[in-house]
This record gives sequence, C-alpha cells and structure tokens, in this order.
Amino acid sequence: MTRFLKTVCALFLCAALMLCAASCGLISLRSAEAESEPGSGAYDLSVPETFAEEETEAPPPVSETPPLDEVVMPGDEKTGVEFVFAGDLLVDSHILTNAARQASEEQSYSFLRLFAGVRQTFSSADQTVGFGSSILRPRGDEDPAHVIPEEFLATLEDIGYDALDTFEPQPKDARFENHGILTFPDEGAPCVRTEANGITYTLFSVGSEEYPVAAGKTLERIESEAENAALLIVLVDWEPGSGYAEQCAAAYYMAEAGADAVIGAGDTLGRVEWLTTDDGTKTLVAYSLGNLLATGSTPEALCGAILRFKADRAEDGSVNLKNVILTPTLTHFGVNKDGYQIFPLSGYGDELAGEHAVSGVTTGGLKSFVRSIVPAEFLPYDYRG
Repeated sequence: MTRFLKTVCALFLCAALMLCAASCGLISLRSAEAESEPGSGAYDLSVPETFAEEETEAPPPVSETPPLDEVVMPGDEKTGVEFVFAGDLLVDSHILTNAARQASEEQSYSFLRLFAGVRQTFSSADQTVGFGSSILRPRGDEDPAHVIPEEFLATLEDIGYDALDTFEPQPKDARFENHGILTFPDEGAPCVRTEANGITYTLFSVGSEEYPVAAGKTLERIESEAENAALLIVLVDWEPGSGYAEQCAAAYYMAEAGADAVIGAGDTLGRVEWLTTDDGTKTLVAYSLGNLLATGSTPEALCGAILRFKADRAEDGSVNLKNVILTPTLTHFGVNKDGYQIFPLSGYGDELAGEHAVSGVTTGGLKSFVRSIVPAEFLPYDYRG
C-alpha cells in the first residue's frame, strides 16, 4: 500500500511540474553543440595579444532564486501578465572576444554561460523587456559594418526576451524580427501596443532628447496612449546629469498623464517607489535598472537589476500592479577580461568577488549599496531584516 501511494504521489508531482512549466513559458537553452550557425555579423574578433595567454576556467553558473510564480493547478486559468524588465545591455569588444573563446569549433560565438544565472527569471515571465543601447553594434564602435553577432540575438530569444528599447529611433532590423524580438522606438513611432492574457498594454519610449526638451509634446503623447491601453508602461532614458529631484518631478507628470509604471535606464542602479497622483492613483517608478551587462570600472557600474511584477485585472476592470520585486545583479569578469557572466547578487560569493577584475567588488559592499538605494519592500527576502 505504501509503495502504491508513493507511485501515485510521484505521478501527480510530475504532472504538476509539467503543467507549471507550460504555464510559465519556460524555454530551454540550446546546448553549445546545437547553437545556430555563425550569423552575418562582421565584427573582427581576432584575439588581442593581451588576451593570448590561456584563459582561466570560467566560474560555474549559479542557481538563481526561483521567481515567485503562482502554480497553476488543473482547472485553474492563467490570469494577469507577469512582466520582467532588465537593465541595459552594454555589449563591447571584450564581451564579444570572450564569447568567441567559449565557442566550439563549429561556432563563432557562444553566449550561453553569460546569461545562465538569470535565464530562468527571463524565460518564466509572460513578457520580458530590456534596454539595449548597444544592441545594434558594439559599444564604442562607430563602424556601421560592425554589428552584434546573430548568436547574441539567438541567445536573447532562447532565454525569453520579447522586446528591447534601443533609446533612439532605429530602422527595422530583420535580424531581430527573425528571432521574435521587437525593437522600439521605431522611426516615427515612440511606442508599441500589444496584448497578453487579455490585457492590452503599451510600451512607450522616452529618449533623453525628448524630455525635458519636448516635455509638453511627450506628455500629450503619453496621455493619448493611456486612453487606448489598459496598462501604460513608460521607459525613460534620463537626461545625462539629471538627479533624483528632476527625475521624480518628470515621473510625477508622466503619472498624471496616465503612466501606470515608469521604468528608467541609467549608469547605476536607482531607487524604486510608488508615486500617488492627485486622484489617488499609484504609479510604480523604478528610476534606473542600471547595467545588466557591462565592462565597467567601478562596482556600482557593474550592478544592475531585474524588475518583476504582475499586472492583473481588478473587479472594476482596472489593471493593478502587484508582487513587485527588484533583483540586483552583477556582471562578473576576470583580470584578463574573461569569464563574463551575469549573477544575481544574492548568489555571488566573496571567493568569486576576489577574482573580479575590478577592485573593490565585495558581496557585502554591493548589498549595502543596494540597500542604501532601494527600499526593503521591493527587494528579495534575503536583503531584508
């Protein structure tokens, strides 16, 4: 009898896990051998002399804290939309060179290890949106013939990216469309409108040249979009040098115009808060998600974040945001600009920090930095108390 019960329990657990994976949209990464053929990227990745010595073994990927998803049991329906927003991707020649080293003989690049620590969070969301200021060509490279390799775009598709805000209007790039990734703003269109699980939402991009330079026109556009979507999320590339006071004032005006969330991009991590408009409506504001991927020179420049929340309909038909969690991240790389990998900060140990190329990187120091900026209510539980 005991053996029979164990068998029944095992079968039930297996079915539940399969249903959960399907409802969360889990996407399996390709193995290194199965990665796509070399793309049409023209970037020259001959290894510089300074990198000619044998590469040290890359650190093993860590297991990130599983996202707090609702388990959908038989008979239940998936409701609402789980959103993930990620910091900026600053892809440069060092990152591309490292990816070329990690590739097999049949590949030009391999980016699988780079995102291993955050893959589950991205792939389990209904919609994953990121900032990509250097997603079209390597950072600091003005040669139009040098483009981001096809393998990088394929990896973003595999881990679950749905859209990228490139900050400035760009012509349509068929390579992104082929991988199912929407890039915006488009030339002449600052926003995109789409639907998921019965909720229509708009992603509205505001560049640093548009606000506060053309604040009036921008706010009018936001107000117009708010009338056509159940949920309006404004993504902002803040004017260089602007501080919290200026950004908070701008976010408040955007909230008054109808923004349900304002999510910013910046060089370092920014605070998170709820702003209350005159009519009592609350707007979520994350001033900066920092850099998800970067070759920075200070610990703070390497610290980014992944913002997660759920949008769900209330009984009156309105859409509310809940379960807001900001997970801090860190880009790790060694002294030879090798072993690039994005870690959730909670899974980054002191031993690995001691191998970081940037001096001053410590787990305790970075967690203190995060706590000094982001209120505890928005952080994972291991940052509280």
